[in-house]
Amino acid sequence: MAINITHLDELAIKNVPSLKSALNKRFQDVEINLIQKMGLDKKNAFQKQLSDLNPYLLIMFAHHCSFWQSLFHKSFTKQAISYSKSPALVV
Repeated sequence: MAINITHLDELAIKNVPSLKSALNKRFQDVEINLIQKMGLDKKNAFQKQLSDLNPYLLIMFAHHCSFWQSLFHKSFTKQAISYSKSPALVV
């Protein structure tokens, strides 16, 4: 069993080593893969990652917006779920 975490963003995660260390302590017998894809083409990067991993379960963390922001914000989470054949959990 493995936990594969892919972060798709144009900005870097500042605390990648500490996040991986904390996950390794919590899940000692599980392989942890932390991948960061940088760039603006999230759609293609996400589709490629899904085809490479073929996950049993897709868990996505959505950014929560205010009411006014949600009127104009295009949700990548909604699009991403349509690319996957796996069950999805959005947090």
